[in-house]
Amino acid sequence: MGDILQKEGWDCPESVELNIWVRVFRCNEDKFDAEKLLELGKPFSELLDLIARLRHTAVHRVRHVIDDLRNKDLLESILKEKAQEINAQRRELDNLECKAAEDMLREDKEYQTLASTNLEQAIGAPTTIQQSASTSEHDTSSEVEVEVESVRRPSFVHVGESGSSSKPTDMAC
Repeated sequence: MGDILQKEGWDCPESVELNIWVRVFRCNEDKFDAEKLLELGKPFSELLDLIARLRHTAVHRVRHVIDDLRNKDLLESILKEKAQEINAQRRELDNLECKAAEDMLREDKEYQTLASTNLEQAIGAPTTIQQSASTSEHDTSSEVEVEVESVRRPSFVHVGESGSSSKPTDMAC
């Protein structure tokens, strides 16, 4: 770069404004060691843009940093507010899930109780009526004899939408 200083008549690198150096570096990018440019961590053109912005900010007293910080604070505030809304919704969903599980367990317990009651009633039902017709050669009329046996009959209960039971309906075996 010494030849550029001499060619342009600059006595030292510091006597040249940064925006001029940015243009010189862009035009002479091929003279830089490619491996060293990769070590910069940013593309060379992006680094030159940052240098030009730095010079512009310093010369024109632009308040980019303060504006950027205010914007960052605003964005962080918005993010924090959104996170609080999401957490409130998450708590509401957790409560709904918990209530649904409790309702399901309660309904299952009610069903288990109902089924147990029906089973106990079916087991404890005392009798079934059985009819037998007996006619003999000597009798001219039919006699009906009713015998009572200890046979168990199940009772079926219909459950309505409200969860209350209606009257039991007996069905013969």
